[in-house]
Amino acid sequence: MPELSHPVPLPEPLRCFVASCRWTFARTYAKTWPHEYIVREKVDEQSFLQLVGHIRTHGFEGRFYERAITYFTEDEMLYWTMGAPIDQTIIINRCREDDSYENRKRNGTLPEDRRPPARPVCALPSTAKSQKVRLISPSKAETALLEPFQGLSLKCIHVPKTVETIEQAGRDIVASGVAGFDTESKPTFHAREKSSGPHVVQFALRDRAFVFQLHRPECRALVSELLQSARVLKVGFGLRNDRGQIRSNLGVTLGAILDLDQFFRKRGYKGQIGVRAAVGAVLKQSFRKSKRITTSNWAVPDLTPTQLLYAANDAFAALQVMKALGLTPARNR
Repeated sequence: MPELSHPVPLPEPLRCFVASCRWTFARTYAKTWPHEYIVREKVDEQSFLQLVGHIRTHGFEGRFYERAITYFTEDEMLYWTMGAPIDQTIIINRCREDDSYENRKRNGTLPEDRRPPARPVCALPSTAKSQKVRLISPSKAETALLEPFQGLSLKCIHVPKTVETIEQAGRDIVASGVAGFDTESKPTFHAREKSSGPHVVQFALRDRAFVFQLHRPECRALVSELLQSARVLKVGFGLRNDRGQIRSNLGVTLGAILDLDQFFRKRGYKGQIGVRAAVGAVLKQSFRKSKRITTSNWAVPDLTPTQLLYAANDAFAALQVMKALGLTPARNR
């Protein structure tokens, strides 16, 4: 393993943080790549981000097969993240130095397979169907080990605000014939509190996304038309929930949809697979979802860049999964 010429140890507050965390053993990788991890939303967030920053700043470049990863060593333990921007990083991993890729390669103890076999997502063989085989979607820890999802950048995300830009966005969406789709709502915090959402509706095309804020009357009118339109196939996850909220608060019926949760369920997956697991299973990429962004205020007049990236890529990921599965609008309306 490469040696640091001037290693910078963890400062005492971070050493205390590392010692106080309850690290979870990754059971799926017990026989191949034993390691443990912590999840950002389950620990002190400020200390978590400081630890990520220390790993990135004072670590060294190592390898995991062909992939370059920044590692950091402390007390014979090896720490790393998966390379996403710090504010999007949700997992920190660690293992014993003896279990690192570099050491195992040197000692000839690499596992036969680099990673656990990908779970099938295509149509099952007839024998499997007749036996009602239930498939399990990849866990958050498993997908965190994959390459980051290649989503849209901010320059490809448009927030129509004028009548002209709103109408042009509508024409572009209709012309595409199919769009990744999702909605966002301001969260409710009381059992009897009724949501007034959706407050945001997003459509993703091949190379761009449109994020509509429904406090704008012009957006509300156009979105209501698009939601009902049979000319645009709306592709997403968990659209049954969106359908009820749209009918309740916008007074229209969501039409022409492809709910990928139902697609996976018909092929043997139990319950809702969701965008994170689907991206991991189909695209072999890690789709990171921040609970802090999910539960942020989506009814604000101006969305933050982080909110825009989250909303647009939720819809864009659904479109990419549909394409990777070989589904076409003509077959799935």
